[in-house]
Amino acid sequence: MDEGDAPVTIDADEDGVVDAVTAQMSERTSFIVLDQITSATAMLFTAQRIAAEAQRIAAEAHRRGIHILVDGAHAPAQLADPVGGLQSDWWVGNFHKFPCAPHGTALLVIPPEGGQDGQDLWPLIDSCGFADPFPERFDEQDTQDLCGPIAAPESLRDIERLWGWDVVRRYMSDLADYAERRVSEAASEVGGELYLRLTAHAYVTADAIDRFAEQSIPTIVGWLRG
Repeated sequence: MDEGDAPVTIDADEDGVVDAVTAQMSERTSFIVLDQITSATAMLFTAQRIAAEAQRIAAEAHRRGIHILVDGAHAPAQLADPVGGLQSDWWVGNFHKFPCAPHGTALLVIPPEGGQDGQDLWPLIDSCGFADPFPERFDEQDTQDLCGPIAAPESLRDIERLWGWDVVRRYMSDLADYAERRVSEAASEVGGELYLRLTAHAYVTADAIDRFAEQSIPTIVGWLRG
């Protein structure tokens, strides 16, 4: 474990997650990166509660505050309101995943509860708008690919119009549960134990999960056995 990491077991409940993270905080802590939904396990971290704990510890640290960046890469569209109630300094989320926007589209949010105004954020590229205040300094970067910012709102509206996001979220949740059962059954039948990352999206069907379990799992297990 690297210094500063907070080990969290996959079966940890909400209190367990909070305790694991807060136990690593000390007077030396100045910055925390917190996953909202983990990529490897899909665990939903209680970002609101941990952020509030960190803010309290930061106040007690006396000479400095603890800044928190919530990594919400998988949260947009999976959560109805991924930013609501956050007390973090910054939140970032990817829109090329579940919202179906073009690759590389992301959103930076500075929750008002976090007390930040963005003036300490700077683009990685020193361009003509570098001296402008936030957020204008990010908008004036010479020639930019604006396909993502233009397409993302349309993608969100299209999915809402076609199915409705509440319906899509329920479908994705049910499909993920089904995929877990089918893949586990298929791995057990061939005597294997696997840790896989699968995407359960609106465009993925149960039939596709079945084909993966029946055709791909035996191949993967055989390949791993050499």
